Amino acid sequence: MTDAEPIAARTRLIDPLALALLVVALILPWLGATELSGTDEARYTQVAREMRLSGRWFSPLLNSEDYWEKPALFFDLLQVPQLLAGRVTPLGSRLVILPFAIAAVLVTFVAGRTLAGRRAGLLAGAILATSALFAELAGTAVLDMPMLVFTTLALAFHVLATRTERSPARYHLAAAIAMGIGCLFKGPVAILVPGAVMAADSVARGGLSAARTSKLLWIPLVALLVLGLWVVPMTFIHGQEFADHMIGKHVVGRSVGAAAPHAKGALFYLPRILLAWFPWTLALPAAIAGWRCAAPPAARLADPRDALRFARIWALGVPLLLALLASKRSQYLLPAIPGFALWMGIWLDARWRAGGAFVPGERRALRITGGFLAALAPAIAFALPPLIGLAELRGTWGMLGAGLPSAFWLAARGSAALAIGAGAAILLGAAAVALSRPTPRRVTIGLLALGIGAIGLRHGIGDPLIDRTERVNEFGAELRGFLDAGGQVGFYGMRLDGAYLLHSGATHFDPLDDPGEVAAHLDAPEARGVLGKSRYFRRDGIREHACGAVVLFRHGEGRGEVVLLGNARAEALLRGGPAAPER
Repeated sequence: MTDAEPIAARTRLIDPLALALLVVALILPWLGATELSGTDEARYTQVAREMRLSGRWFSPLLNSEDYWEKPALFFDLLQVPQLLAGRVTPLGSRLVILPFAIAAVLVTFVAGRTLAGRRAGLLAGAILATSALFAELAGTAVLDMPMLVFTTLALAFHVLATRTERSPARYHLAAAIAMGIGCLFKGPVAILVPGAVMAADSVARGGLSAARTSKLLWIPLVALLVLGLWVVPMTFIHGQEFADHMIGKHVVGRSVGAAAPHAKGALFYLPRILLAWFPWTLALPAAIAGWRCAAPPAARLADPRDALRFARIWALGVPLLLALLASKRSQYLLPAIPGFALWMGIWLDARWRAGGAFVPGERRALRITGGFLAALAPAIAFALPPLIGLAELRGTWGMLGAGLPSAFWLAARGSAALAIGAGAAILLGAAAVALSRPTPRRVTIGLLALGIGAIGLRHGIGDPLIDRTERVNEFGAELRGFLDAGGQVGFYGMRLDGAYLLHSGATHFDPLDDPGEVAAHLDAPEARGVLGKSRYFRRDGIREHACGAVVLFRHGEGRGEVVLLGNARAEALLRGGPAAPER
């Protein structure tokens, strides 16, 4: 069957099923392999836990206080596995994300099939599933993946509205609703990103005059009405304070100004987008070299030039738009990856339909990339293991505080580091062979194998190494024993990221705003402790306070050392405290 022929009902079922199985095979085996980390996923799971314990479904909580940073929908979903299991589990929280990852791949497949045919859709779906940032967030309990589904769905509806003969108004309405649901997960960015891509595509297709006379300005208004299903009741419940927080801090504050959370420079995303697209970044020079070349359109399919233009607008426009916003994080690049997957999928499909040959400039670029990988593979094999070993040793040394690691520890970590180095070298070498004699089939298979192998190395070996070094759960167990024995804890000089609350089973800490409050807290006769980043304690000299505060426990969380300080009574209580039940 050719691309020009109607797609059989059997194929309609097999294609999405194959892509769904690919995502499941890549992500499911690793979902419960590590603890919930000290990053966003632990904080979000803790928010869901506190909402569950307080019986809330509409107004998020963190540390027994209102948490208005994000809408409630994602936290409601995270409550479901907790209700079923009776407690928090890493597998339960991350399983919530897996259906969204599958859905994002399938929506990308539909968009690619609509733009350029079945094979282009399959390639785009497989490319998305094996891209580094997508694979990372598909196994992480954060809200970026749910939002991605609905921003991608909105742009897929835009494709159906503008490039098929079906009713455009119906699909534009569906796009607006999808954007609104995306807002219920992560706020107005779910309108901004697809709306900007739609506007740029309209200008590219019809010019500025067409964009000015467009009747589609109602789309963001409908999306905002959907967001209002949460914002309006919350405003009635919490009043002007909530409205000021959402608009002033969460929307405006994150968009402009050097004081915005995660504020970074304009070039922050340039290297990170290349890492996010890996391993398909390796084909990017060739795709750019063949920018103006495309195969003749097949019957009943859209012009590949138009399809490629839309994919490029999506892939390159999103990072450019995000670069204009003050708040920047690597995971914010996730909405650009489906566009990049479409670009690469449509480009490879066009070469396939052109007889399976790349144009001279593309072949040259692919061979240069293959030669670079061939030279890099042995360097990776020799350099990566000692680098991993040093990082692991440094983290564990800081955690243990004293004493050399055991011989067993060194052997286990050394073997894992050698396995990562050897595996990475083999994968890069295989990709180098595929790119040195390029055909669409070899390039596709080589990069797919590299992407799948990289995911396996990271989740099968790399993440467990990091998890064992941080030992967030051991830290939480120590803290939980102190709390269950009647101790009281305040936090100072940090924003709790959820890991300490989550693994201790606690739902409340007292905030301490200055060194004087910390000192007074530790001076009290009861057993008291203070949780914070060690740099604040060093800066303010809390360790030398007259109460004789001592470090009870510490661990490296990846971004800085976290310390629990306590007075002498707290230390005695912790060391003799009862074992805590599972929560």
